[in-house]
Amino acid sequence: MERLSEIDFREALAARKAGERLSFVEKEIWDMDLSGTDLSNMDFTLSSFQNTALNNVNLENSSVENALFDGCSMKGANFKNAKMVTASFRYCDMRGCNIEDANLYGAVLEFANLEGIVSNEGTQWFRLRCPEKGAFLGYKKCVNDRMVQELEYMMRINDEREEERFKALDETLRAYQKEGKGKAEAAVTKL
Repeated sequence: MERLSEIDFREALAARKAGERLSFVEKEIWDMDLSGTDLSNMDFTLSSFQNTALNNVNLENSSVENALFDGCSMKGANFKNAKMVTASFRYCDMRGCNIEDANLYGAVLEFANLEGIVSNEGTQWFRLRCPEKGAFLGYKKCVNDRMVQELEYMMRINDEREEERFKALDETLRAYQKEGKGKAEAAVTKL
């Protein structure tokens, strides 16, 4: 990845022609205050934003696929119709962001502040697919069913152990009953 200086970045923005789509693929953008900047219709695929303020930036129709924004402040940013696929927004302040018609497939929003975020029916992969209220039955299909297979194996092992424990307890109870002691006495003695 090539680290982009703030001077070079701002010069590229100033030289942009109307409607031109600038490409900043695999760039490191560090220690900048880009608040209020028009970054619409740009390609930031595989780029990294570190210690960068992006408050009220316009990223409409931009691509930030697989980009890293961890810990950035982007209050009020406009991601309308943006490609945000697999982008990482961990710990970002995204209060009041507009993500209408954006594609967030695989995007990481872990610990991001999403208060007041604006989305619509065209926003992909943001809202829950299960009902937000009431009961529902859900499942998760894992890669090659590996996790499911491991869980089934662990449950079978636990069931076998439980079965052995109950058999041993049952034998103890029966032995005590033969000796004339009650079930309660037998259980208390065993436990």
